[in-house]
Amino acid sequence: MKWFSVICLVVFSISCKKESIQLNLVELDSTTKADIYDLTFIDNSTAYFCGGKLWQSGVVGKSIDGGVSWEIVLETDNVLFAVAFKNPNEGVAVGFSGRTWRTKDGGDTWTLTENAPEFPVLRDAEFLTADSLIIAAGSNYYSGGFVSYNFENENYTDSLINQDMQALYFFNQQEGLIAGYGAVFKTYNAGLTWVPNSVKGDYFKDLDFNNQGSGLLIGYQGKIFESINKGDTWERNARKASFFTSKGNLESVDVKGVNAFIAGQNGNLLYTGDFINNEWLKVETPFTNDFLKVCLINPNQGFVAGSDGLLFRFNY
Repeated sequence: MKWFSVICLVVFSISCKKESIQLNLVELDSTTKADIYDLTFIDNSTAYFCGGKLWQSGVVGKSIDGGVSWEIVLETDNVLFAVAFKNPNEGVAVGFSGRTWRTKDGGDTWTLTENAPEFPVLRDAEFLTADSLIIAAGSNYYSGGFVSYNFENENYTDSLINQDMQALYFFNQQEGLIAGYGAVFKTYNAGLTWVPNSVKGDYFKDLDFNNQGSGLLIGYQGKIFESINKGDTWERNARKASFFTSKGNLESVDVKGVNAFIAGQNGNLLYTGDFINNEWLKVETPFTNDFLKVCLINPNQGFVAGSDGLLFRFNY
């Protein structure tokens, strides 16, 4: 009888384990039906998103009230995947066809520079210095690398890695990571040379770290890896397999402290209050859109952007 009681208690505890949460969600008017791929906040008030439809259109949106309301400040003829600013006035939007659009007046006007010479798809961008921009790029699964762009002289320099690159993360002007199709590379000299990581097994889409050098790496096929040493080594991060299916591929991750959110296709959103210990919960939302970008702006609030212009704010 005692053994039976213990077994019942264990089964009851497992069955009652919390697997999902509900957060306070507020849907926002993005003023576009384009897919939104990137979202970045310049300060507490000013934010930009970019996106579009492949072969059809590209957009950049701007908010000056903390993401509550938005206006479209750039419309072009092909999709834009990333937006980055070096100061409140000067920034770029990059995307398909190797294009770089730049602004010097806080998004009021945009100028198209020459196309990147080697890679037609520019996926992610980050300023290393005031004049130096680095861009993750590619053309197909086995062709890609990164593009260095001099903001002042508008000069491109390509570097071939032989794999499509999707995401960047730099800890400082010298040390950073680039991730993409089946591979992650690290540089200690601002991209002059890259060292391959041992982590493999997915089409890596995004990575992010906290101030202590711990972070997460996610893949299109659903794998999650964690690192506690600035991406020098990675360990598989456990998750519940039913959270994501073959139609729920992972797209974006954002980390604040030990809190983290992961966004995926078909309305999938995961939250953890301690990603080192793998305590993941599914966030319940009423949306079935593909979630393409999650952006945490402070320890209590974030935004999710996705397909067909979806944009919502959440508190946690």
